[in-house]
Amino acid sequence: MSEDKGRSRGGARVKVREAVCNAVAGGSAGVISATVLCPLDVLKTRLQVYGLPSNLSPGTAPPGRIILSGLQHILKTEGLPGLYRGLSPTIVALYPTWAE
Repeated sequence: MSEDKGRSRGGARVKVREAVCNAVAGGSAGVISATVLCPLDVLKTRLQVYGLPSNLSPGTAPPGRIILSGLQHILKTEGLPGLYRGLSPTIVALYPTWAE
């Protein structure tokens, strides 16, 4: 009978350990995803707020050119940190959701 109690406690430890591992894995995957996609998110937000640059109208430039020229512009004017603006608040706000 005492062995059964030990097994159930050990089983609970395994379940807790598994839940913690899953939470860390999910949170890590979310952080990696947010870091990789952050430059595109920054560009998307700027295009929504400021619109297209005057030299690129929707009918004249292919969509890939708009993305590349936008990323190049951010790199020239703000450097690499400009592409990752807002990454920290995104991670802090969404980490609990990713870890579920």
